[in-house]
Amino acid sequence: GGARGGVLPRGMAVVAPSFSPAVASEIGDVIEVGGAFFVRADNASRVEAYTQPGAKLVVMHDIPGHGGFFMVPDGNLLCGLIQWVVKEDTSVMPQYWMEKTEFDTLNAKAQASAEAAKAEAANSSS
Repeated sequence: GGARGGVLPRGMAVVAPSFSPAVASEIGDVIEVGGAFFVRADNASRVEAYTQPGAKLVVMHDIPGHGGFFMVPDGNLLCGLIQWVVKEDTSVMPQYWMEKTEFDTLNAKAQASAEAAKAEAANSSS
């Protein structure tokens, strides 16, 4: 067994005594990797998809100011980043970082539909 080809088996214990426990990043934090920007996002469906057994994750370098291990789903930065944070109890927690252009586009769409719904509600009440 073991992690081969960047695949992390479910339930695999990661013990990293040389790393201090990583502080979980905050939703909305922004990092830069190779000229691309990523926003820490709460996206359980992507975390599940990118960390399921058989998912291909490419290990990348550490990111200054952020602990844990960063991996790139399918080796494609447009998929975002998975940050594996080693908690104090040595369990590992995946966090998702979305590519910023996609994040901004999704937020703009969500904001526009919220404003449209608000305007529709205001029109129907008058």
